[in-house]
Amino acid sequence: MRKYSLEINGTVYENFTEEYLRKSLVAMLDGEPGEDNFLILDPAEPIQNSIYVQAWYENGIFDIETRIIHADNSYTHYLYKTPSLEEATKIFTEYYLYQKLPNITEWQDVTDTM
Repeated sequence: MRKYSLEINGTVYENFTEEYLRKSLVAMLDGEPGEDNFLILDPAEPIQNSIYVQAWYENGIFDIETRIIHADNSYTHYLYKTPSLEEATKIFTEYYLYQKLPNITEWQDVTDTM
């Protein structure tokens, strides 16, 4: 299996299971407003030029982002918002289990805000 690290609110985990990843997303629902409530899934090698998938959860919405690195070392940063735990879980588990980047054609290009 491909190597990943999982960062949850600043703590990095190197060895984790799909179940732990799923539970970590569910746990985000219980975060208090204003507290750190983020998760970053970082593959050892890019997936379809994506160097990570990350999520913040606040006010009932998952802000999910990914960064795509281009051949010239520039990047494009994408944002997708969803209230759905099921959808967020699908994005993260497919990235983790199948090295599959979600269809980002509907995601917002937020590169200029970086």
